[in-house]
Formats: sequence, C-alpha cells, structure tokens
Amino acid sequence: MSDYAIVPYTEVDGIKNYSDSFIKSLYARMVNDGTANSVFAGVGITNEDDFLAMTKTEGLHFHVLYCGGNVSGIFWLNRLQYRWAQIHFCFFKEAWGKETVPLGNYALRQLLEMGSAERHI
Repeated sequence: MSDYAIVPYTEVDGIKNYSDSFIKSLYARMVNDGTANSVFAGVGITNEDDFLAMTKTEGLHFHVLYCGGNVSGIFWLNRLQYRWAQIHFCFFKEAWGKETVPLGNYALRQLLEMGSAERHI
C-alpha cells in the first residue's frame, strides 16, 4: 500500500498544484487508452479543454492516483451532499489488470477514513 498516493488538484494562494498542460495530458492519455468516450459518454466532455474546465468546476474534487511514483489513474467526486457524493474513476492502461482494484480500494479507504475523521472533529 505504501506505493500508492492520492494527490488532490488544489489551489494554494491562487496557484494550482498541477499545470493546465498536465491536466490536459491526462485527457490525452484517456484518449490514447480508449477510455475517454466511455468515461464521458453523454456528458459533453469531448476534448482536453472541456476536460480542463471540468476539473476546475466549483464543487468538483479532482484527484490524481499514483502507484510507485507513476500516474496510474484519476478520480473525482461531484454532487456532494450530506454524507453522499458521486465518484468517478479512470485508470490508465499501464495499471489495468495489475493495480486497478488495489489502487481503487486504497482510494476509497482513504476517502472513507478522511470522512470518518472529519465527523469526529
């Protein structure tokens, strides 16, 4: 598990931790892997600019998943309500069949533990 990491797409003092070109490259990887059409079926995300705009949408919480220091996937939460949210995952081809389930489980555990800690504050 120590090989896994989740890095949220955040802004500190007006500066995002990932460049626009990096975020756009994630969409390009989805296209190259053949996952973009199924992940965004019927949502209107059809290019890198649409994807970048989506990641910057207020109320959407975008994260990058790492395995062994390599970008292995992404996920985001939206439609957050009291104790409820939608989560969307996309793993990159290099992780298929090897890391998708353990990395997805890791991400879900981290999210649930974070929520549990916040309830006890």
